Amino acid sequence: MTVTDIRHLRHAVRPHRKVAQGGLAVAWPLALLTLSLFVPEQFYVDVGSFRLTAYRVVLFLVFPSIVARLLGGSFRLKAYDLAIFLLGAWMIVAMSVNHGIGQGLESGGILAFEAIAGYLAARLCLTNRGEVVLFVRFLLLCLCLAAVVLLIEIAAGRRLVHELSFLLSGNTAGVGIGAHARFGLVRVSGPFAHPIHAGVFMTVILSFAWLTAGQPARRLFQTGLLAAGTLATLSSAPLIGGLLQAGLIAYHQICRRMGVRKAWALFFLLIGALMLFLEFASNRGALSFMATLLALDPQTAYYRMLIWTYGVENVLASPVFGIGWAEWSRASWMGSTVDAFWLLIAMLFGLPAVALLSFVVIDIFRRIVQARSLLDETGRSYALALLVSLFTLIVVGFTVHYWGATYILFFMILGLGGSFAAGVFDRR
Repeated sequence: MTVTDIRHLRHAVRPHRKVAQGGLAVAWPLALLTLSLFVPEQFYVDVGSFRLTAYRVVLFLVFPSIVARLLGGSFRLKAYDLAIFLLGAWMIVAMSVNHGIGQGLESGGILAFEAIAGYLAARLCLTNRGEVVLFVRFLLLCLCLAAVVLLIEIAAGRRLVHELSFLLSGNTAGVGIGAHARFGLVRVSGPFAHPIHAGVFMTVILSFAWLTAGQPARRLFQTGLLAAGTLATLSSAPLIGGLLQAGLIAYHQICRRMGVRKAWALFFLLIGALMLFLEFASNRGALSFMATLLALDPQTAYYRMLIWTYGVENVLASPVFGIGWAEWSRASWMGSTVDAFWLLIAMLFGLPAVALLSFVVIDIFRRIVQARSLLDETGRSYALALLVSLFTLIVVGFTVHYWGATYILFFMILGLGGSFAAGVFDRR
C-alpha cells in the first residue's frame, strides 16, 4: 500500500468517525430525557400545586441546551415546526379563556412546555443519520430491558416495580391503578404509570425492532421480546396496535413485490373508503367504531363508545376554546376519565388544537413518504418503520389517552419524524 493509498483511506474513514462521535455527544439531552421516561411515577416532589416528576426535572435541565440549538443559526424551521409552536400557544390561550390567565399559564403552560420541549429534544438533537441510528438503538435497548421487567412481573403475578417504588418513595401515585386481573392474570405495568402505557411503549417501537435490526437473529429477538412485553400488559389497544404494525409491514412488503409504487396512497384510499362506509352503514359512526374496535372487553368497548358520544357533544358545544378542566357533560354514573387522546385534546383546547396537531402529523407523514423513494435501502427501512410507528400512535390515540411519560414519548416520536422529514437521514 502506497502513501497515497493511505491518505485516501484516512479521508474515507474520517466522516464516519465524526458521525459516531457527534452522535454520542450531541444526543445527550435526548438520551437523558429518554431515560427519565422509565423512572416510576412514584418518584416525584410536590412544589405547591406543581408536581415535579423525573421527566419534568430533566426537561427543565435540558431546555437551555435545546434553546441554544434552536437559536444556533443552523436550524431551519419547517411548516410543521411552526405549527407545534402555535399549538403550544393555543393551549395556553384556550386554558386562559376557560380559567383565567393564571391557571392558563400554569396548567396550559406545562402541557405546552412538555409538548414543545419533548418535540424539540428529538427534532434538534437528531441532525444526521448516525444520531438517528444511535437514538433508535438506545430506545430499543431501554424498551427490551423494560419488557424483561414486564415478563417477570406477570410471572410473579405482582406489580413489583410499583411496590418497590412505593417502599422507597412513600408515594402512592399509580399504586393499584389498573392492577385488576384480566383472563386470570394480573395486568402489569413495570416502570410505567399504567398497563396501557406500558403496552404503548412496547408497541410504538415494534416496527423499528423488525425493520432496522439487520441480522435475522437480532430482529427475531428484539421483536419477540417487545411483543411478549406487549402481551404481558393485557391491554387491548396496544395489542391491536401491534397487529396493525405487523399488517402494515406485511402490506408494504407485498406492494414492493408487486411493484406498487404509491403504497401509502393506496392504503389511505382504502382506509378513507372504509371510514365512509362505517360512517353511513354503522349506527355508531366511524370514530366510535374505531374506539370500540380497539377493545377486547365488550363492556370496555361500550363504555368507550359512550365516551365518544358524550365527548363529541361537549366539543360541539365549545368548539373553539374547548371546556378546559371543567366537568364535561355525561351520564351521571360515568367517571371523569376520557380514554381518547384526540378527543380529550379537542375537549380541553378546542378544535383548533386538533387541527394544528393534525397538520403537524400529516405534513411530517407526507414529507417522509415523498422522500422515502430517494433514500438508500437502510434509509427506506428507517422511514417505513417511522411511518408505521406514527400511524399506530395516531390510531391508538383514538382509544387511549397519552399523559405523563407517554405524552412526552408521543411528541418525541413526532420530533424524530420532523428531523427525518427535514432530510437528516441524508446527512452522513
